[in-house]
Amino acid sequence: MLIPRWHGTDEEGTLFLDHFSKLNRHGLFPTAQEAETFLKYYLSFDWTETGDYEIAEVFLPY
Repeated sequence: MLIPRWHGTDEEGTLFLDHFSKLNRHGLFPTAQEAETFLKYYLSFDWTETGDYEIAEVFLPY
């Protein structure tokens, strides 16, 4: 999950709360689909940084 550092988000700090609550203890989304949903939501605002974003899957040994 990314948060814009240059300008912040909303004053209340709740704009991404639903997405933040889905992160695991490593700060990663549990599935690529969840990451894609967040990315689409993030890019839906006119103040977000634009560019080429990629979603990477990380596999941790248990």
